Amino acid sequence: MANEQHLPMRGVGPIYVIVCLILTTVGILLERRQILATGDISSIKWPLIVIGCLMILGGIAMWLLAVLQAKIDRHILSNQLVTTGIYAWVHHSLCGI
Repeated sequence: MANEQHLPMRGVGPIYVIVCLILTTVGILLERRQILATGDISSIKWPLIVIGCLMILGGIAMWLLAVLQAKIDRHILSNQLVTTGIYAWVHHSLCGI
């Protein structure tokens, strides 16, 4: 069945990451030019850095679980929805699951 459609390999992840990267870059540039210099969060700078690093590590861990444990690429190529492992923790209400 050559005409059979299957799930996308990358989904919306790359688009989401690119949008977040652009918005972060614009925010940093605006702050450096003192256009967004209205708030002072220097007193909580280090706790925010720690929280950010923990979130990055959590994202990397979730990605590793999806790729290595759930073997998501195999399921996508065989057009199967994965509902175990890390995907059992994530609920996509738009999918109707």
